[in-house]
Amino acid sequence: MSLADLRRRLERVEAIHVVEAPRAILADRPMSDEEGAAALRDWRKWAADGRASLHRGILYIAEPRSPTEAEWAADHLQPH
Repeated sequence: MSLADLRRRLERVEAIHVVEAPRAILADRPMSDEEGAAALRDWRKWAADGRASLHRGILYIAEPRSPTEAEWAADHLQPH
């Protein structure tokens, strides 16, 4: 079997893959029950927004982006 044949088979398998609702959540930060329920309820929006990804029935919650130095300074440093 050639590489092209394997690629065509993989494309067929991916084409028939059905995306189901997540069965579990895995987050790299603490989440409240309400936030977890919202993530499960609106998982497609969370994935579209880049806040989560779905893989094999598990919704992975991504840590929000880190603030820039200027954003961090504005939030944490107080002028004297």
